[in-house]
Amino acid sequence: MKWSITEKITTGFGILLTILLVNALLSYQDILALARNQALVTDSHETIEELEKTLSTVKDAETGQRGYLLTGRENYLDPYRTAVSSINQRLENLKRLTNDRPTQNSRIPLLEEQINNKLAELQETINLRKDQGLDAALPIVLSDRGKREMDDVRRVIDQMQREENASLQRLSQRARESSQGAILTFSLATAFDVLFLCLVYYFINRDIKARLESEAEIQLLNQSLEQRVEQRTSQLQAANEELEAFAFSVSHDLRAPLRAMQGFSLALKEDYADQLDTLAQEYTQRIVDAAERMDTLINDLLTYSRLSRADFQLQPVNLAIVIQDALRQLEADVQVRKAQIEVAETLPRVMGHRPILVQVVTNILSNAIKFVAPDQQPQIHLWTEEQGDWIRLWVGDNGIGIDPQYYSRIFRVFERLHGVESYPGTGIGLAIVRRGTERMGGRIGLESQLGQGSRFWIELRKAMEQPEQP
Repeated sequence: MKWSITEKITTGFGILLTILLVNALLSYQDILALARNQALVTDSHETIEELEKTLSTVKDAETGQRGYLLTGRENYLDPYRTAVSSINQRLENLKRLTNDRPTQNSRIPLLEEQINNKLAELQETINLRKDQGLDAALPIVLSDRGKREMDDVRRVIDQMQREENASLQRLSQRARESSQGAILTFSLATAFDVLFLCLVYYFINRDIKARLESEAEIQLLNQSLEQRVEQRTSQLQAANEELEAFAFSVSHDLRAPLRAMQGFSLALKEDYADQLDTLAQEYTQRIVDAAERMDTLINDLLTYSRLSRADFQLQPVNLAIVIQDALRQLEADVQVRKAQIEVAETLPRVMGHRPILVQVVTNILSNAIKFVAPDQQPQIHLWTEEQGDWIRLWVGDNGIGIDPQYYSRIFRVFERLHGVESYPGTGIGLAIVRRGTERMGGRIGLESQLGQGSRFWIELRKAMEQPEQP
């Protein structure tokens, strides 16, 4: 049985859509693995750094004790007092960082005990020196008790550091394997997509050309028809040239093939719309939509990754200017949803990084506009509160609200509370908000109930009175 052009297009693009969806799923899984691995690497680096700071703090305490024992001067105890006041926070940081690693977390109580023993020895010698003089404290110093207790502290910290370094090596190897797998999977799948698209173009081009030639013969080489044939032939040649360039770039760039595929699908839909039935047009649109979602996902993941690695300095930033920039980016969404946005007249300066802060505010406002009942007009209010050295920026809305049990989930990567069909998105927006805020030394949170709207807040340090960064 001979297939019609419509049947060939429908079948071809149905297969192509399936391949693209499988490709997207595999790439999504690889990228998700990379993102999770990066988070674990960051935690390990922070743990190693905190262990070094903890050991340094104990050393500072010992330095202050020695200086006081030798001189008897109170000012030599400043390093000791500073260390004693900060050591508990160091231990709390270690407990938090190792909370999801039982082996490491189980060593914290032992480390805390060893540190307390060391601090007790230091305090005892200080008291003896203060009350009875150097000769009273000297026997404890010469007994090597302090050295043994310091060695105990070093031993536990060394064990934990070795464990973290081993973990980093495993994570680095896993990251290399995941990255290579992602590139290979995406490249092979995309190359197959391009090859199949070439075949579809070839068969469609052959059938269309044959039909045009038959019509030209029947109409006795009508001049108007000849011009149409020449025009279409030129268009097909241009499309084939673009297709060759697209195939060449597949081996060199992961994102360019994705965008080129979207472009070719749009060209096919527009150039041959009169020859496609409704189902074929729907398949074509699905390819375009899938490519756009994949491109958006990659962009969001790159943004999230850059936030984890970027080096920048905090500068005074005017919140009013930041909100203006964010609203300009969302102008189209505001107009479509007819959102009412009220911004406080006076907004302070905070210590931040302007591009990152604009991204953070844009993502929060975008969610406030998006997550509103279909028959409801978005109403958003922005204001600030000053709490000591901190400025809290509030963004309140009248949206669908969030169940309190999901507060901790919504700031994670790829966590969604609603399907893409109801509220489109990648599930990374609020993760970017959290990472960007934390990189600027701030905090984030929310207050919400289902059906009663939400109030998101971000806290950043108040800026000193100095010129804002350009």
